[in-house]
Amino acid sequence: MSEICFGTMTFGDTTDEPTAHAMLDTFVAAGGNFIDTADAYSGGGSESIVGSWLAKHGDRASVILATKVFFASPNGGGLSRPAVLTCVDRSLARLQTTYIDLYQIHTWDAQTAVESWMATMADLVQQGKIRAIGVSNVTGWQLQNIISVAEALSVPIASLQTQYSLLCRDPELELLDCAAFNKVGTLCWSPLKGGWLTGKFKKEEAPAADSRVGKVEAGTVKKLQSNPSYSQFKDDPKVWALLAAMEAVAAAQKKSMPQVALRWCLQRPTVKAVVIGARTPAQLEDNLGASSADGWELTDAEMTSLNEASMPSIPYPYEMVWRVSARGAPRQDGNLWPMGHGF
Repeated sequence: MSEICFGTMTFGDTTDEPTAHAMLDTFVAAGGNFIDTADAYSGGGSESIVGSWLAKHGDRASVILATKVFFASPNGGGLSRPAVLTCVDRSLARLQTTYIDLYQIHTWDAQTAVESWMATMADLVQQGKIRAIGVSNVTGWQLQNIISVAEALSVPIASLQTQYSLLCRDPELELLDCAAFNKVGTLCWSPLKGGWLTGKFKKEEAPAADSRVGKVEAGTVKKLQSNPSYSQFKDDPKVWALLAAMEAVAAAQKKSMPQVALRWCLQRPTVKAVVIGARTPAQLEDNLGASSADGWELTDAEMTSLNEASMPSIPYPYEMVWRVSARGAPRQDGNLWPMGHGF
């Protein structure tokens, strides 16, 4: 699969069908083949737009198609067997395909036993409706629980999709260790942290009203993990130091700051792809420049610079465990992990 994955959350919302189709054409022409959507995006509108493009594209086998289930399930969401069976058929119809390459749970379901929904997923694999199973938005212990149940049913977990960026390194505390230990590939969503890592925001300068961060700041768009506000980071000197470090790397590499942010993710252990959410053709073109297809990568010194600038505080018990164990304290290059596990 391509290391740049086209995330389609905006399709049917801020991106109309003709623009979405044009961007998908550009993505494929540039060598991309991995498309990610979800049944909850735009009330199913995103899947429908991807499906109409797939029908026009005509070469289903050349595309790796991923979607998710949870939030659009009947009776308020969830992963119960009736809900998943209903949702997968609805997704297949909207996507105009007979199979989904990667079917992901959108988040943990505290009301449904893992054994129950995993058995449903195993049945869907046997029926040929899905080809691989992925998980998204879970904690470390939840991921290990899911992987253990999946192994018992002989339906291995293919991927972990989690938020991960220079402004969100929390998955390094446990999730990425778990993924590495179990040989599960990581897909990064919000690798630009809602636009904060693009370099377009300035200290003491209000964000543009039409930007996502500007809309969140104004209260017209809900603040979420994928939609941070300007106030969330504007008074944090570490954020501005990180942006300055990114700007220096971008200048040295003759690349844009978004390309540097995406490239950093792609050069981290276990990461197999970054899920970009371009809203415009120009953003897509720029994001595609993060690919290593033309042979570029960040140097060890540049990775160290970015690691150090983005180093988060380490909470208990991780700080204590790492300090007193063979894993040791965080290294001087700003890496939290891996430190001696041999992953």
